[in-house]
Amino acid sequence: MLRKSGKQNGQPKRTKSYIFDALLLLMDEKPYNKITVSDITKRAGIARQTFYRNYNKKNDIIEQYLTKSFNMELLMPENAEGDTKKSGLVLTFDLGYIISHKENLMKIILKINIENLFSSRFREWSKDLKNLIDNYRDKLSAEEYEIYRYNVYYQAIGSMYILADWLKNDMPLPVEKLRSFLNGFILPDSLQHKHIPNIIIRLKNE
Repeated sequence: MLRKSGKQNGQPKRTKSYIFDALLLLMDEKPYNKITVSDITKRAGIARQTFYRNYNKKNDIIEQYLTKSFNMELLMPENAEGDTKKSGLVLTFDLGYIISHKENLMKIILKINIENLFSSRFREWSKDLKNLIDNYRDKLSAEEYEIYRYNVYYQAIGSMYILADWLKNDMPLPVEKLRSFLNGFILPDSLQHKHIPNIIIRLKNE
């Protein structure tokens, strides 16, 4: 038992931490798909209603954690500074956070069907990406629009998978090589359009 009650401290953030820690401990004892909400609440020492005040289902625990770990920031040129402004759209991943949470993330990636969990994150990203892409719809032909749309999705979602695989395999590439590799997905100049911002990957390491 991790705590007698999630209510005692009056801090939802700490309650979520107890729930997450309980789930990680249970993952060492049984397959993820065999773990129930009752198992989690019992190990965390909280009531079921406390769990459901914070999450709707078990997968929400992992999905929220992955959201923090693989957080994408869409930085448009008009909001950028310095050299970044020349580069257009920037996809930012907080590499420092990922590395500092490596142990937990590796456990999650190795023991859970990460593709299913990522699908919900992709849906969130898709809404943001669609809003971004639609800003250029009126400036592009139908074909150009589809090329741009596919390129943005390819880089954003593909980069997330690569980062997960990089972590799972104990970070085999140095950070700078990984950044260079991810930026290699950029469309060549011959396929760029004057109305479409260039796209680069930026890995934060704070």
